[in-house]
Amino acid sequence: MKKIIYLLCVCLVISLFTGHAFANEEEGEENGYEYWELVTDPRLRFEGRHERDGEFYLVKDSDPARTLIEATHLSVRWENGSGIVKYFTKKDGSQLRIVKNPNNGDYVEIQAVSIDTQTVTLTKDCMGHKVPLEYHAFETGEIIKAGTYQVNKIGVGWIGIAKEDGTNVWVNPNRDSDYNYVSGKFTFFESDVQTLSVSQINGIPVNTSYMIPNYNRVVRPGYSNVPLYVTIHNTANADNGADALAHAQIQYNRRNSANIWTSWHFQVDDHSIYQSVPMDEVAWHAGDGSMMGNGNTIAIEICENNDGNYAQAERNAAYLTAQILYENGMPRDAIRKHGDWSGKNCPHNINDGTKGTMGWEAFVQLVGQIYDQLAEEDQEIEEIPSEFVEFIGKTGYKNEGNILYNISVDTQVGSFADEMKKADETAEITIMNANGNVLDNGCLMTGYKMDVMLKNGETEQKCTFILSIKGDVNGDGKILPTDYVLIKNHIMKTGARLSGAYAKAADYNEDGKILPTDYVRIKNYIMNKK
Repeated sequence: MKKIIYLLCVCLVISLFTGHAFANEEEGEENGYEYWELVTDPRLRFEGRHERDGEFYLVKDSDPARTLIEATHLSVRWENGSGIVKYFTKKDGSQLRIVKNPNNGDYVEIQAVSIDTQTVTLTKDCMGHKVPLEYHAFETGEIIKAGTYQVNKIGVGWIGIAKEDGTNVWVNPNRDSDYNYVSGKFTFFESDVQTLSVSQINGIPVNTSYMIPNYNRVVRPGYSNVPLYVTIHNTANADNGADALAHAQIQYNRRNSANIWTSWHFQVDDHSIYQSVPMDEVAWHAGDGSMMGNGNTIAIEICENNDGNYAQAERNAAYLTAQILYENGMPRDAIRKHGDWSGKNCPHNINDGTKGTMGWEAFVQLVGQIYDQLAEEDQEIEEIPSEFVEFIGKTGYKNEGNILYNISVDTQVGSFADEMKKADETAEITIMNANGNVLDNGCLMTGYKMDVMLKNGETEQKCTFILSIKGDVNGDGKILPTDYVLIKNHIMKTGARLSGAYAKAADYNEDGKILPTDYVRIKNYIMNKK
């Protein structure tokens, strides 16, 4: 009885979340409209919002069997008298016409895009399903064990993964193996970036004021976000005092609201930046329901308060956009307006040329220039004094500037420090993790640091090296499929760009380049080890 009540409650929540749509098969019924729940799963990335190819699943809400109708193309049109109308081309070539239900609101869609170079780690056992649909979830489940999987598709609230036999299965990252909501982070994508690595951008402080997660699909549901774009907004709030802090407080205070759905990742003004939602989580800002705008972008709201300097706020937003793009491994031009997803005139100042805006083309150009500067800075290698070059030469390891490499995986902190001491018994060796915590044991990982203090009579000289572990591209101290995926992304320019110690770790044959040969050698290493 409890399970039946639970199912009814979940179905009620789903219907409130999605609304319904009227549907009419043009070659079928002459007058009647039928109720449908509309869920989409396009696999292809797309531009614009009017023509999209992909896989679309439609579930008839009144059908007890939950029959699926599959389509291959979506066309969005404006029709007088009906407003926005969507036509789905089914596999047999016929069309299904969906119009807005005036009583229950608009329909909702879930979209998945192709990301076949991603991996995801499930931290707990969960339920796997044939399709990414709530109604079917209770009927077609199987247990998927915790572990690392290749990702085929991703939608809002759902992840399509490949099982060991190569078949695809959908998992809901917010539910456990009994299909109950779980708190805390349940999945980890190999490219997850939650916060920026810097505390200020162009002299502007970056602050965090996270909304408390709410796993009932309200403003911060905790859905995984694999960002493909940054979406630019204007706040449309010109009141005095409506700066970044004020908008961060607005979000924080609405964290438990059941009636407000809007949320965004960053807000920026002329003197500060605040982050409200982690970048690897979905926020509701794009106005396109459960499609790519909300599901695969990071949102920036540019403040336009009358007592602030909007032109400076927009310039700060350009620096923030470039930093977000670069740290998430997105291309320099992966920028979209709010209106690209929903048709809304937003960011309206940039569109309308008001408040001293630089305009959209200049904004995109500035972002690209800053992005390129970040890439150049990442490639800079710090020169070290000749005494330390000589010291490293005695250890048997190699260095390029302050990067120490040719270190084997599974090398222990203690034994490594002892090896360093053999080059100079008077040297003081300190090993630290990426956060600066001093370590006495454990495996070395790419990104760890080593302080070397050399003494010459009464004088002391210190140099800090960044450690690069051969093959440990993601800095976890191991050589796993996630490492060769990062190399593949780097070569194909589809993911994060490797630099510094991480680039050295990817250069497995140490020829000074990151090439498919490195990818193959790491893959062979993993297979031979198994």
